[in-house]
Amino acid sequence: MFNNRQEAGKLLGDKIANELLAVGLPDAEQFVIGVGRGGIMVAAQVADKLMSPLSAFAVESIKSIDEPERDIAIVSSSGLVYYDNKQSCRKGEQSYLGHQVRRLAPKARESQQLWLFRAGLENQPELRGKRVIIVEDGIITDMLSQMAVMAVRRMGASEIILAAPVISNELMAKLGTISDNVVALFTPAEPESISQLYDEDQNMDDVEVIRILTLASQRLICV
Repeated sequence: MFNNRQEAGKLLGDKIANELLAVGLPDAEQFVIGVGRGGIMVAAQVADKLMSPLSAFAVESIKSIDEPERDIAIVSSSGLVYYDNKQSCRKGEQSYLGHQVRRLAPKARESQQLWLFRAGLENQPELRGKRVIIVEDGIITDMLSQMAVMAVRRMGASEIILAAPVISNELMAKLGTISDNVVALFTPAEPESISQLYDEDQNMDDVEVIRILTLASQRLICV
C-alpha cells in the first residue's frame, strides 16, 4: 500500500492540513505526537507538513500467555494501562498481567526519556489548551488509540485529532467518540497487519527514533 512510513506520513500530513482548512478550524497551538516507533516515523512527516512541534509516546504491549500473537494490554510510558475489553483474561492471566505491567511500564518510560533527551526535546511537553494530533502507523485495533487519548486528555489538551494512514473501517465511528476528529487515508473493512501495509522493512531501533526526533527539533530551531 505504501513504500514506507515516510511516504505515508507525507500523504497523511497533506490530508490533515487540507481537512483543517476545509472545516475552518481556527489556528491553534498544536502538537504532533507519534505513538510507538512506527508512529513516530509517520508523525515526523505530519509535523513537518504542519510546521508543528513533534513529541513521542513510548509504549509496550503485553502478549497473551498462550497466544503470543495476541495483545491483551498496552502499557504507556506514563504508567497508563489499557486492556483489551473484547477478550476476557484467561485463568492465570491476572497475576501475569500485573507482573508484566510492573516490568514494562519502567521500560517504556526509560525508552521515552532516552529518545527525547538525546533529541533535545522535553520529556513532558506542555499540552494544556493545545490541539494535539496523535499519529499511529496504522490502527487495526483501538487499544493503542484509547491509551494515547487518555494520556493526552490527562495532560489537558483542548482538542484531539487521531490520525493514521490506515484505520479499520469499523473503528472510525468508535474512535470519533473519543476524539474530536479522525483522519485516515484508507479505511478498509479488513486491513492487513500493520507491517504488511509497508513495502520496506524499516529499521526502527532507538538510534533511528532519536535521529528522527533530533531532525524535528532542529527544524523548529531554524524556523
